[in-house]
Amino acid sequence: MSGKEAYTPPVLEDGDSNRIYILGPGNIGRLFAHAIAKEPSSPPLTLLVHRTALLKDWEDAGRKLEIITDGQADTTGVFEIEAIDPAVQGTAAESHPEIMIQNLILTTKTCTSASALSSISHRLNNKSTVLLTQNGMGTIEDVSSLFSSPLSRPTFLQSITSHGLYSVGPFRSVHAGKAHVTLCSEPWLPTEAEVEPGKGDEPWRYLLRKVEAAKILNVKMVDREEFTLQVLLKLFVNCCINPLSAILHLRNGEIFTHDCTQKLLAPLAAAFSYTILHHPLTANSSLLISRFSNVASLIQNVVDAANATAANESSMLQDVKAGRKTEVREMNGWVVEEAMKLFNPMGLPSLDRIEGLSEEVREGLELHKELVDIVEEGARMSIKEAEVFWGDQKRVKSQRAMYKYVKDVRV
Repeated sequence: MSGKEAYTPPVLEDGDSNRIYILGPGNIGRLFAHAIAKEPSSPPLTLLVHRTALLKDWEDAGRKLEIITDGQADTTGVFEIEAIDPAVQGTAAESHPEIMIQNLILTTKTCTSASALSSISHRLNNKSTVLLTQNGMGTIEDVSSLFSSPLSRPTFLQSITSHGLYSVGPFRSVHAGKAHVTLCSEPWLPTEAEVEPGKGDEPWRYLLRKVEAAKILNVKMVDREEFTLQVLLKLFVNCCINPLSAILHLRNGEIFTHDCTQKLLAPLAAAFSYTILHHPLTANSSLLISRFSNVASLIQNVVDAANATAANESSMLQDVKAGRKTEVREMNGWVVEEAMKLFNPMGLPSLDRIEGLSEEVREGLELHKELVDIVEEGARMSIKEAEVFWGDQKRVKSQRAMYKYVKDVRV
């Protein structure tokens, strides 16, 4: 045969079909691992890590996860740990890079999910099942792009987590807010094949059942339409609470006790509602159209969520304090990006030039964009500074000028 030979991927050894791998040893990963391990029929569990420091931290932690709930620490569970970075293999961690992964829970942040999964994509195929737990939008599209052919693409399951957690050290988290995990009962299959009603032997159902059985997670199983609704509702809550908490350095219950933050909710909700109602996601769905037509209800959801998690710091505030990249671009940035696709087919450089938008929708989209810029600039405001900044209707819009403006209004 002339020319370059076709690439043939290596044949890897089949892994344990019962073993569940968890990639992303942060708060959500710890909760899922702990919850599954607590069950009497717990499967073998492996934590996947990619930083050398985490291997030493794991040894220092006694090779245990610790979840603290209502002041009580629980270290139930036996876990293996595996290095997925060739640079750290051959250390104290067990390493089995040539074994296929059949069940994976991906608990990394939306902004790092594709890059994290790429490190083990060669160990996944169309017999694998991957449960996604990310809050932001676009994860399915990002991770699917790692697999060039349906013949190599895993089945994807999706969930969203409403539990509140914060870290108190490596492999140690406080379960501060007990809530639930919403799990979509309908998978995203490698091909266009339909799920056969009543058929219960597909490989992806194993992971679905194990997660559903974990009582601590308090799983709510829903169909795809309801799941899409819950994802979008949570997205809007996150679009309001997360960036404002990160900018103002406030706990959730403190954010909307001030006039200057309360008045931001109406334009943020108007822009979100208008964008979603015109989005393909809501096409032919009376459920979604009904819920996102009610702007007052969207605002109340945010207030209720902030009150229900009043003592918690948002994950974005935790990221800012730790110097980590935030998911603001996958939240507020997604709203702006989708609005530009929907309402700006000519590719105009500014929202101000787009015709047909109400003043409140336009203001809301500008505000979503401002929140992205301010969070990514790392600017921090006091409430007094926020009153000046968001009270000035002539405030500048550009990222650099905005950051300078925030500095200039400090009192």
